Amino acid sequence: MTTRGQFTKKMLADINLRETRPGVFEYIGPPQNNRPRNKSVHRNSTETQ
Repeated sequence: MTTRGQFTKKMLADINLRETRPGVFEYIGPPQNNRPRNKSVHRNSTETQ
């Protein structure tokens, strides 16, 4: 079992947590790759073709 202070940055990213202050973690929701930015880029690429 992991105790407080043993989390790595990658572990925090995998479980969608952000360390707002030392020892204070905040849930930041779904993974970053679900942002609509990817859809807009895809739509722009199809329009130019």
